[in-house]
This record gives sequence, structure tokens and C-alpha cells, in this order.
Amino acid sequence: MNGGENNHREKINLVWFKRDLRFTDHEALQTAHKSGLPILLIYCFEPSIMSSPDSDVRHWRFVYQSLTDMQNKLKSIHNEIYIFHKEVEIILKAIQTQYQIQHIFSHQETGNKTTFDRDKWVQNFCNNEGIIWKQYQQFGVIRGLKSRKNWEQSWENKMCEFPKFVEEEHWNIIKLADDFYGDLKGGDLPIEITTQNKNFQPGGETFAWRYLESFIKERHINYSSHISKPALSRKSCSRLSPYLAYGNISMRMVYRYTRQHYKVSNHKRDLANFISRLHWHCHFIQKFENECRMEFENINKGFDELIKPKNLVYIKAWEQGNTGFPLVDACMRCLVATGYINFRMRAMVVSFFTFNLWQNWQELNFF
Repeated sequence: MNGGENNHREKINLVWFKRDLRFTDHEALQTAHKSGLPILLIYCFEPSIMSSPDSDVRHWRFVYQSLTDMQNKLKSIHNEIYIFHKEVEIILKAIQTQYQIQHIFSHQETGNKTTFDRDKWVQNFCNNEGIIWKQYQQFGVIRGLKSRKNWEQSWENKMCEFPKFVEEEHWNIIKLADDFYGDLKGGDLPIEITTQNKNFQPGGETFAWRYLESFIKERHINYSSHISKPALSRKSCSRLSPYLAYGNISMRMVYRYTRQHYKVSNHKRDLANFISRLHWHCHFIQKFENECRMEFENINKGFDELIKPKNLVYIKAWEQGNTGFPLVDACMRCLVATGYINFRMRAMVVSFFTFNLWQNWQELNFF
């Protein structure tokens, strides 16, 4: 616990943004606002997470664009999110020397072991410092779920809750001293992250809503028939996956907005199929939440016996779209160039990798 000398420091609450980079329907932010204490908004580009094997520059470019969009909205009220390029452990310790953090508000994150270990450290830090860490359910995923028997109904109940709104001009956001922030914020991000790539969808809440609107009002008409087609799916699918993944828009807002238009739509089948895939999104994340060992283990133990030698040349050919199979190669080259591959093609390409790339393809011409 903090000693008595900390009692003279200003009491604050802290909102820690992770994969919830938005202001609309943000439960952690709304609850922090209702608490009445000044709020500090932070985001940390954490080197340990950025260097994870499942991390890529395109992810962090998207995050950077999302944060830029949020910062632009805060400029009108002369506030900001304090963005750090350091481990969150360092940042929380330093902030606690200047303020008395009463609560940390955030959304739960279903991530990899690196983020899970980081969260365990944060919880231990909070326990030692007398800080209450409030985490709120993200999507329809339930932490600590013992049975999925009533999961569908729980998902529906969560999506039908009234969204969590807070007007920006009412936020009581505090400012850090310039010298304190300057010393703490860390080094500049790599230019590859801060430079836009026009071939990729831009991150941010503004673009999330643009993609949702254009899909629901126009592009969904051929959703069911074009979902399996590599080229046509680029227009007829929603393209919302990255915005949901990084929380630029909440699943609840997507669901409610879609349901509103479903009532008057002449293409109900297409919207119904889209709604079913919103369920799938949370269903599969729920499976990982419950069985996180799948990051390192085969869920089906039978696969433990299928030990195949790796051929790095073939794997590289698959990654770069040089296998000699035109459809696979076209999808992989599109993915490399634009970051986009639709659901059906992703399943096909992954299956191709699973069943073929571990074999000796003596008869194929890769290059």
C-alpha cells in the first residue's frame, strides 16, 4: 500500500485503452465519468506485445490511426489521450508517484499469453497499491464461463443493452505536466507505423462507421452470394473485422444498427447471414477464452502424432503467394498487399497450408 505521504496527491481515476479504441458505447469510459473524479486517459504501445510473433507493423499502424482519430475528436475540448511507447508497468508506477489512482477502468482483453501475463502484473500492482481495477465485458465474450449452455442468450442480452454513451464536453479529463510526460512517454514509433499505407483500410472510429453505413445501406445486397468470391467479396462483405478487432466500433452498435435496418430491408437474407456471423465472431473468441492453451497445444490430441518436417522454402512460398496454385497465390498476394482476405478464402488458404505445405512437393514449381 502507498504510505501516508501519498495522501496529499490528487486522487484520480484512470482509463486504460487497449483494444477498445473508440468513444461511442465505451463502458469503461462512461463508468469513469460517473465516478466524479478527474480522469486520465492513457494508451501504451508496449514493446513486449509489439514484438510478439502474432504482431505485425500493419496492426500497429491501424492502432496509431485509431488513436489519431480519437485525438482529433478531443482537440475541440483541448484534451488528449496520453500515448506512451513503453511497458504499461513502467507507466502505472510513474503515474502513481504523482497521483493517487483510485480506479483503473478498462475492457477485458482476450489476447495471447503475453497480454495475459501483463494483466496479471497489473492486477498484482493494483492489489499492492490499493487500486480497484474494473474490467468490462468486450463483445459477447464472458470471462470465466463454466458452460456455454446459455451462451447464445447471454450474447443476445448483452447486445440488447442500452449503449454506454458519454458526451465529450462533459468529461473531466486531467492533463499531465509537460516535463513529466516528456520524460515518460518513450521513444518515437517507427516511421512504418506512423506513415499511412493507402492499400490498407485506415483505422479509427470515423472509418468504422463509414464502412458500417455503406455496407448496411448499399453493399450488403450481394453478401450471401459473393461471400465466397475472392474479388467480389471485397465490396459485398462488411470489411468491419479490423474495426471490431481493435474496438473502433462496439459489437453492440453494429448489431443494433443492423437490426434497425433489417426491419425495413428488401434483402433480409443477406442481413440475417451477416448477423449470424456476428454471433460467430464472439463464439470463436469465447472458445479461445475458455481454451487459451490452444496457443501452444493441439486441442485435438490426435494431431500430436502428426509430426511432419518443416520445409521452410515451401512455407516461404506459401507466405509470398508462390506455390503454383493460382487461387491460393492470388489470395496470399492480395493479403500481403492490402491486409484483406475474406472468410471463405482464408479457410481455404489455411487448409491448403495444413494439408500440403508440410509435405515434400517435388512435382511443383514454386518460382
